[in-house]
Amino acid sequence: MLRFRALGVPVVVDSWFFLGALFIFAAAGGGRAGTFAAVGIGVFTLLHELGHALTARRYGCTVDIRLNFLMGWASFASPRPLSRFQRIVVSLAGPGTGLVTGFGTLAVLHVLMRNVSSRESLRLLLDLWSGVAWAAILLSLLNLLPLWPLDGGHVLQKLLEIPLGERRSLRAMAVFSLAASGLLLVVSFLGQGGGPLESYRARVLLDLRDGPFRSLLPALWTTVAALPGFLLQGMLLLPIICGLASVQLLRQSDAQASAPGWIDATEALAGNAPGPRYDPGALAAEHDGWHTGQPGTYPKGWQPSPWLRAWGHLRAGDTPGARMALAGVVAGGARWIPPEPRQPELRPLVALLPDPPPIGDRGRSLDLLTILGVHGSALAVIQYATRLYGQHPEAEVLYRAAAGLVQAGEPDAAMQWLHRAVQDRPDADRLARDPLLVSLHGRLDFQQLLSWTRQAAPAAR
Repeated sequence: MLRFRALGVPVVVDSWFFLGALFIFAAAGGGRAGTFAAVGIGVFTLLHELGHALTARRYGCTVDIRLNFLMGWASFASPRPLSRFQRIVVSLAGPGTGLVTGFGTLAVLHVLMRNVSSRESLRLLLDLWSGVAWAAILLSLLNLLPLWPLDGGHVLQKLLEIPLGERRSLRAMAVFSLAASGLLLVVSFLGQGGGPLESYRARVLLDLRDGPFRSLLPALWTTVAALPGFLLQGMLLLPIICGLASVQLLRQSDAQASAPGWIDATEALAGNAPGPRYDPGALAAEHDGWHTGQPGTYPKGWQPSPWLRAWGHLRAGDTPGARMALAGVVAGGARWIPPEPRQPELRPLVALLPDPPPIGDRGRSLDLLTILGVHGSALAVIQYATRLYGQHPEAEVLYRAAAGLVQAGEPDAAMQWLHRAVQDRPDADRLARDPLLVSLHGRLDFQQLLSWTRQAAPAAR
């Protein structure tokens, strides 16, 4: 693993990235052409992710970059929720940077090729031209395809949020990407072993050989025109990756939609983390209080939760009484059952919490953070989690903040908090099983983080 900073952005290069470079070297035929292709992939992948990261940093986010097998991703966390427009700009900044730097590099190479006299020097520059065209232009155009989980897919999903909302837009994106990936896979298979696509590819390659000797714009157009042939001829990996990611996103969307509204409080309320054991009688009494309006009989030493008492006051029209009851939601000492975070009754209660929300008992403050994620804003989650982490600097705060940001509609910010959480305490089971993180499972960067965490967990122990 290699760590460094590029333009002030922390960068982590996993060992798998070098294996990917070796794969690119072999796929490009080895030798000088393979070397240029492998190095070009590394350089332009980093530039691509820097485009994302620097744009997000301009919006006030903290950022970092990780490069892995044949890909990379930029993570960022914002102190305030980014607008839909800002998130789209961040998504487009990566391929935009690749296209600008790629075309700029080709323009320089074109000037050099028109001024060299040595045949060997010309061949060297032609190999460089092909490597840059593939590593910069092809990768950038591929990332603009409206398929999940590519940058173009994220842009389309953000646009679909306008009429459909987040959950329905993710499902629609998954269905569309799955169908488009299947079609692309079929066309790619048809292009194997000759036929019209092979003829097209050969014709364009002949044009490309002579292209750099003409003026710059025709030479660049010849390079761009060659890319669909290369895509349809041999890029089987792209529709496979997009198809698998779309299937996973679709399954997780269905699982989230069918998730029960009540989670047994004897389990971890925010996602299978170890939690306290509750008296069954107290649990039943609290459950009845929320669902019938008439709390059952509590065992000795147990009492209704401040949340339930506040709900009772609010139903009776006693808003001051509800506020007074909510002042005890993080108090220690008394024994009571915390509510299930996704209960709709909690939403009006969250609006009555003290400003800023209080921090007290560690466990109850964590429960409050989870509830804020479901019923509050992303900004409220970030502010409360930052204060809570200052008093309790532990990974559980980070995991809960990430889950809260997912529920608040900020998945990109959630990924940044998860990256920090796994650095403090790698927990692959938590990532895989937390019901509040389900909607992240279709993201490629989440699956990469999960894979890395599974490898890092044994070393951490």
